[in-house]
Amino acid sequence: MEKVPLRFIQASLVYGLAGGVSGIWWLPRVASGGEGPFVHLYLLAVGWMGMLACGIAYHVLPRFVGRPLHSRRMAVWHFYLSNLGAIGVAASLIWSPGAWPKVTEVFAGVVALGLLLFALNLWRTLSGPYQ
Repeated sequence: MEKVPLRFIQASLVYGLAGGVSGIWWLPRVASGGEGPFVHLYLLAVGWMGMLACGIAYHVLPRFVGRPLHSRRMAVWHFYLSNLGAIGVAASLIWSPGAWPKVTEVFAGVVALGLLLFALNLWRTLSGPYQ
């Protein structure tokens, strides 16, 4: 397996572990009628499932169409942007939930930029070179 898909899958395992531990950590609060933190859901949805889906897509989709990935560099940028953004969102939700909405929004925008690179990269991979 190439390095980029492997790194996405490895990151997803870390996020899955963090999401699982955060769920166990917050379970007593939720069981007693309190609210669960959004960070648990975020770590599992964006971190675990999102990174896993991207890693699998980067590995499988170029093989389906019989073409190399359009840009490995774009995939690396996607990896770093998505992880920086996801960690930033999670940290802002843990340390000051609701108190830093602008910080959370900036980091969410970084995740979105990474996803834009992902979509563009795979679109060009699946479509082939432009004429």
